[in-house]
Amino acid sequence: MEVIKLILGFVVCILLAQPVLEFNYNFQTKITNYKNKTLSVALGMLLILTFFIVFFIESIFFAGINVEILFVFTTVFLLGYIDDVSNDNHNKGLKGHIRAISKGELTSGFIKAAGVPLTLLLYMGFSIFNIIEVFFLSLVVNLFNFFDLRPGRCQKVFILLFLPLTLLVDSSYNYLILGAVIVTLYLDLAEMAVLGDGGANLLGAVMAINVIKLPTDIRIGLYFSVLILTIVGEKYSYTNIIEKSKILTFIDEIGRIN
Repeated sequence: MEVIKLILGFVVCILLAQPVLEFNYNFQTKITNYKNKTLSVALGMLLILTFFIVFFIESIFFAGINVEILFVFTTVFLLGYIDDVSNDNHNKGLKGHIRAISKGELTSGFIKAAGVPLTLLLYMGFSIFNIIEVFFLSLVVNLFNFFDLRPGRCQKVFILLFLPLTLLVDSSYNYLILGAVIVTLYLDLAEMAVLGDGGANLLGAVMAINVIKLPTDIRIGLYFSVLILTIVGEKYSYTNIIEKSKILTFIDEIGRIN
């Protein structure tokens, strides 16, 4: 059954790829990558549209559709996508957006930083405990932005973390999602389009929703790890850290166009 779902997510994503890439290209939703090459910010939209279709198909043949989770995924994607198309290149990172808001400048990045935890809180329900947990879950969502700086890196990190997570969490849609992510990994490595903040945040939201379902002791350990990784990511460049390790560099460059 899992293999069928993996193939379904893969096939639907492939069928949607061309029209979604063309739509984003025509509407000039583009950013400049590390090679100064202009690419469409299309892969996040490709993922969320694939999710809608495969979730609908799943609701017919396997189980009822989870509207609440689709709401979280869609909202988090849109918050990131708006940040992508706003082209705010002056205020980077959480510190940059906080500095901007302290000067009375409302940035798309700050809206995203406020909107993601609010979305997660609406999903989980308002309570003191949930507010604390949402803080760490928001860090999980944001963590993938640190890795979306080279083709395929964000998807590779997601897959490496997600595969063991699927063994611990019983979610019917995980393999549907994984099939779609594999397609975007290829498109990203081929430099046909990029995830952008919308796509990276969407992968983070998928991870966060799964993390909620883990036993408490495992969640606490993961939250502590994510906090450390976030502090490191705000202070240092993960690209520089990866380039100093031969093993990480090898994994990072697999499938990439030189």
